[in-house]
Amino acid sequence: MRVFNVNERLGPLGKPLYTYVTNFPIRCISISPNGSLIACGITARERLSGKEQPFIVLNKLIPCTTIPSKKILDSVEPITITIPYRDPIKLINFNASSTHLLCCTAWESRYLIIRLRSAHSDNYRRPRLIWADAKYSRNQPSNILGNSLDFGIDDRKRSDLGLDENDNDVYYDTELMMDNEGVTDLQFGSSFSNTVVLTTSSLKNKPSVVIRLDGPSIDSRHTNDGTDASLHSSNHSRHANEKNSENSELTNIKDAEIIMRFPEIGSMIHGFSMSPRGDGIVFLDKTGKLYLVSTPNFRLNTSATGTQGKKIVVLLGEVSNAEHYTESASVKFSSDGGKVFTVDRKGIFSVFDFTKGIPGEDLDVVKCKIITL
Repeated sequence: MRVFNVNERLGPLGKPLYTYVTNFPIRCISISPNGSLIACGITARERLSGKEQPFIVLNKLIPCTTIPSKKILDSVEPITITIPYRDPIKLINFNASSTHLLCCTAWESRYLIIRLRSAHSDNYRRPRLIWADAKYSRNQPSNILGNSLDFGIDDRKRSDLGLDENDNDVYYDTELMMDNEGVTDLQFGSSFSNTVVLTTSSLKNKPSVVIRLDGPSIDSRHTNDGTDASLHSSNHSRHANEKNSENSELTNIKDAEIIMRFPEIGSMIHGFSMSPRGDGIVFLDKTGKLYLVSTPNFRLNTSATGTQGKKIVVLLGEVSNAEHYTESASVKFSSDGGKVFTVDRKGIFSVFDFTKGIPGEDLDVVKCKIITL
C-alpha cells in the first residue's frame, strides 16, 4: 500500500510519502474523512494451524509540524486490530468523525462496528468491538454483542478472546449458497443519525436496508456546527467529560433494527451514495441503472410508529453494467446534493442533474423516469 502527495502546497505533486509492505493480501482499504488514518483489511495465515485470520492495520499518519520542513509526514504509526472471526474482511469504511470503523465479512455477511477511540481522546491504541451481527451462523444468535472485547496492538490467541476453537467456523448453509454476491456496500448513515446503510446483490430478494443502532452516538465527538465539542467546554467540564467518556467505554451498541427497506429498486444492488443533505440516496444496480430514492424520514424511527413513510423513487439514468460489484461504476453526490457524478468501468464520466426539472414536463429532462410517488 503506497501513499502519494497530491497537494502542491505541501510539496512536489506525486511524491511518495509512505509504503506499507505485507506478505499477506490486502483485501480492502479505506481513508478516514480527517485524512490522518488509512485502514487496510488483511487476511493472514496462522503459522501452526495454517488457518486464515483476518485483521485490520490502522495506519495513523502523523504530519510534520516543523516549518519549514522537507518532510510532509513526520512518522506513521501502524496499529494492528485482530478480528475474532475466521471470515475474511470484505469491505471497510470510516464514519464521518473518523472515530469508528464499519466492516463486513466475505462469507457470512456479518457486519462489525469497531470504536477506534473514545469521544475525547486521540488514543487509537485501544480499539473496541461494540457490535457484530451475523445472519448465516448456525451456532450463534442472529445478533452477537462484542462484549466489549479489547484488541491489543499485537495478534492475540483465540483463548485470550474467550473463543472456543469451533466458535467461528463458517457454515455454508443453503441460504448462504443461494446468495449471489452478498453484501456489496455498507456505510454509516448521515452524521448523528446512528444508522448504517447496507446493500446486497442477492438471489433471495433481500432489499437494501437502513439500520438504526440503539446505543451511544457514533458521532458524539462533534457538535452540530461541526466543531470539536471539547473546544466549547471549560477545563472543569472537559475533565468531567473525559471521566464520563471513560465510563461510557463499557457501553456497547445494545440492539439494531431495520427502519427502512427499499424493495422498489430490486435486490441486485452494487453500490450507493448518500446525499450530503441527508434527504436522498442514489443506488446503482447490477444492470447499471441509477435509482434516486428520497429519504425524508432518515433520522426518524419509523418502525416505532409502524409507518415506513412514502418514498419517491426516480430512475435517474444508466451507466455501464457490471457482472461483479468490484467492476461497478463509482457514484458520488456533489457537495450541494444537487448532482450525481459517475465513472463506469468503460471510463465514461457522467453528470446527472436532477434539479433540472420534472420528467415529462421539462424538455431538458429526457432520461429520468418516476418509478413511485
